[in-house]
Amino acid sequence: MKVLIALGATGGHVYPGIALEEELARCGDEVFFTAPDKSLVTGIARLKGVKTYKIPSAPFPRNICRISHFFYQQFLGLIYGIIAITSTRCDIVVAMGSYASVPVALAATLKLKPLIVFEQNAVPGLAARFIGVFASKVALTFPGSQSYFRGYNTVITAMPV
Repeated sequence: MKVLIALGATGGHVYPGIALEEELARCGDEVFFTAPDKSLVTGIARLKGVKTYKIPSAPFPRNICRISHFFYQQFLGLIYGIIAITSTRCDIVVAMGSYASVPVALAATLKLKPLIVFEQNAVPGLAARFIGVFASKVALTFPGSQSYFRGYNTVITAMPV
């Protein structure tokens, strides 16, 4: 199976994705990453030797003046996400719950690919709650997080490390 993992912008959304990649590779699956264009994240992904696609993205702005930049980055990320999904011919997309995974999750939805959202935090962020709407399954670390995803197809998986 070919799996595309959309890594996040911070260690909390990167290292669980890498742990998932290691387990999937051990099982014989072919894994690809998408990552924000941040040297730390792409550097970590490249050290693993996994084909990595850089995806433009931006966190939701707290300042209204940045809203046009936000939508521009999300649109670019959506296009790059569609390109990554098409070129990898992946069977499934796993989003690690960060703002950096939103464009790829939306691309998966448009491409009709199954989407799994991994949320590692006790209190899910805005991005994870948003893309959870499109997910085939939402994998959670903490049982208390289920209250944020009422009506969604959730499963408690614990932290993939």
